[in-house]
Amino acid sequence: VQDQTVSALIDRMWSLQSDEEGRSKVLRSAEFKAMCSRFQGHDKLLENAVKVMWRDLKAYNRKAAHDYVVYDGKIGYKEQDGVTTGVTMGYMTLFAAMKHYELKNSQNIEDFVRKEEVDRRKGLVLELGAFSYAEIPSKYDTIIGLTGTLKELAQVEKEYLSAHYGIRKQTFLPPVYGGGKLDFEHATNRGICIASSGDHHREIVNAIKHQQRGDTKRPIMVFFATKQGLLDFYRSNEFSFFKKSAKIVKEDTMAEEKEGYIRSAMSKGSVTLLQREFGRGTDFKCFDDTVAQNGGAHVIQTFLSSSAAEETQIKGRTARQGDPGSYSMVLYEDDLKELLKDGMPDLRALRGMGEGRLRVLHEKRDALYTTHFEEVKSNIREAKASDDQARDFQQCLVEGRGGDIVQRLTEYNLFKAPHHVVILMDATYSMEFLLERTKVMAQKLLDRLDQLIAESKGKYGDFEVCLAVYRNYSSGPAKVLETSGWLEGAADAQTFLSGIHCGRGQGNEAIEVGLQYANKLFDDGERVHQVIVMGDKPPNTRDEVKENRKMLHWSTGETNNWTGTEFEQETYFKDERAKLIQNNVTIHSLFVGKQRYAPGFFEVASDDGLKENLPLDSDPNSEGFTKTIARPILKAVGGDEAVQEYLKKYSYIK
Repeated sequence: VQDQTVSALIDRMWSLQSDEEGRSKVLRSAEFKAMCSRFQGHDKLLENAVKVMWRDLKAYNRKAAHDYVVYDGKIGYKEQDGVTTGVTMGYMTLFAAMKHYELKNSQNIEDFVRKEEVDRRKGLVLELGAFSYAEIPSKYDTIIGLTGTLKELAQVEKEYLSAHYGIRKQTFLPPVYGGGKLDFEHATNRGICIASSGDHHREIVNAIKHQQRGDTKRPIMVFFATKQGLLDFYRSNEFSFFKKSAKIVKEDTMAEEKEGYIRSAMSKGSVTLLQREFGRGTDFKCFDDTVAQNGGAHVIQTFLSSSAAEETQIKGRTARQGDPGSYSMVLYEDDLKELLKDGMPDLRALRGMGEGRLRVLHEKRDALYTTHFEEVKSNIREAKASDDQARDFQQCLVEGRGGDIVQRLTEYNLFKAPHHVVILMDATYSMEFLLERTKVMAQKLLDRLDQLIAESKGKYGDFEVCLAVYRNYSSGPAKVLETSGWLEGAADAQTFLSGIHCGRGQGNEAIEVGLQYANKLFDDGERVHQVIVMGDKPPNTRDEVKENRKMLHWSTGETNNWTGTEFEQETYFKDERAKLIQNNVTIHSLFVGKQRYAPGFFEVASDDGLKENLPLDSDPNSEGFTKTIARPILKAVGGDEAVQEYLKKYSYIK
């Protein structure tokens, strides 16, 4: 939805992006009132749109995963083996365009975005529903398909096509050009090389040199799993001999360049590095007879495909239309660890297998793919629910049911408030060593959670963390509790924690003021969902609260004056705990001290909260600590699936 009032509001928000109260100021602004006046009767929808817009702006500024490219003066996204500029990722696309437009005076012309692109993106992004590609075939009486990899379909895929779509008849047509002439010495180390750590680049270069030895100078195409892997190899010292003449083809390569590189990929002596996406459907044509006479083009695959179909497609980039060609794999041992995690066989045994090596790799790969296909089916089921809603909304539009249309629009575009977590940490001298590790852990944790949630592409909810450190009353009103406010990324956490230093304790600690702060957030309208308390001593008893508040400041020796401060009224942890529980807040106790103090510390936790002993001495990298804190947050925003995804992603770290 584009309008002058919308454009003015977006400009206002952009100017306030560094203001902590920016969202509230926008909602109170003249620009917001003008927009509501322009679109009367839709105040709630517009308010939700502003909240979503602000969330996306903060996410963009903290560099949340947003895999866009600047392409021909526009913001684009990877699509198959190319880039599309017709896709919008919420408001992130708009803010990417505005940011890169500000770089118009930059020397890096690739970062430049034209004003027309900013104007094109400037508007309210309203969700109208989502149709599922997987459901489209079900709307037709007859389904006819054509593929070159029908034989490579996994058994689970064949069963699903039969059960879900009723596709039971398969017809195989012989190739027009007769039998293939692909040379693949899979039983030899030359055909399948498993490179050890640090040798992957060198082994790829060796494979290139072997195929271009003497006067043959065969064209070589090297396929990589990721753009980063391709660029790492291209920039490596091992590849320096070929770098000057080599071509690289990525998903963001300009269309004109891409076509030229693909044409030249079959030229004698050429070396072309490509992302895996170009292994499917890209037609490499050879017009040089000497290439065929020397054995045709050679394809090197540097990763094991997750499916047999993709592997067949990549092989098919050579030995096309009756011409000869060859193929080999140069795999990296670290990439095979998940495949071989059961230890049968180990890498040494696999390297020595010869004839059976390819069969074992395929069996392991197919078993893993079968497991992952369960997730595919789950995604299809979820997509069907969205598809049903979208078709129902479509019917509302067709029938002109105005009231229902407005209601559906508001529901579709409802702002989902982030899951709020308060993390309370002991910052007294007994925690000095652990606090430094906690600082590192907190940054690492937020980095990982940000990445995982962004990679879910909306499947998991968002979260915000407030960090707070507590001490005891001898630290005085200014230091008994220090808080960060709601953080939106690891960088914010680092800024806050870098200014935190340990202070004097008094036996038990003032955990009660941390719980009181969480209740204050709730009273101020900030919904708190979880409180995580980390420390090595229990909270003060009721008598200790009274006595400790009378103590002199440990550093200055002066009397602490609590009058007029937020801690003027004394409180007790059980009272604050009860208020939090009444508001459905879950409280977790993570204990890192001597065992005799644990029972008192665990009294802080709610009945549904964690009560965990975390022996950091036997957890040198704080991985157990990090995973323990990550688990309840991920459970809340993404369920067991998000927890398992985290554990799977970081299970290799001990």
